Amino acid sequence: PGASSIASCRACAAGTANPVPGSKDSSACIDCLPGSFTVSDGSDECTRCSPGTYQNASGATDCMDCVPGYFCLQGSSAPLPCPAGTRKDPDRAVMSSPDQCIDCPEGTFCPVGSDEAKECSAGTYNDKAKQDTCQPCDGGTYQNETGSTGCKPCTMGHYCKQGAAAPLPCKKGTYSAAPDLKSKSECTAADPGFYATTGSTEPTPCAAGTVQPNGG
Repeated sequence: PGASSIASCRACAAGTANPVPGSKDSSACIDCLPGSFTVSDGSDECTRCSPGTYQNASGATDCMDCVPGYFCLQGSSAPLPCPAGTRKDPDRAVMSSPDQCIDCPEGTFCPVGSDEAKECSAGTYNDKAKQDTCQPCDGGTYQNETGSTGCKPCTMGHYCKQGAAAPLPCKKGTYSAAPDLKSKSECTAADPGFYATTGSTEPTPCAAGTVQPNGG
């Protein structure tokens, strides 16, 4: 038999809606799609998630706050990451558009979806803002600190490979008076009659009464 009164009609449960009044199908309540919800029974349409929130499931009764390092447009079914070189704005609880992601400063880097800027590690630097990786120090330079915007000239008596976090001394028997050596092969061998200790900037003559026929 047909329904005898409005009391016989069943309200769609929260998380669903019936956008087709008078449907003959008693199961016409439809789950809200991801990115939308209904909070109470008897809804005829689902509500889109507000900016800064999202919902990745069907049949939802609410939406979730966007996650740090990401933004959520109105009706989002998933958070979208801040672009490379940018990060979450710390002054915002949640973000609702990509232009709310802020540039990462010099001396730091930000991969896609960053919550916070990360300092460049020792041996690397960034002299520009909005970068997703740091640059290794060139050969002949080094950087022993983190979060740097440049590198330091290699010290005399030492050499610095690319990406060096510290100068390496010329081995004993060699020396260097130059500040920009890139490899140990650029250290100069001491001449016969002279010697050089580890990290020497110049050779030292042998004392009277001694010899050093091959250098060292």
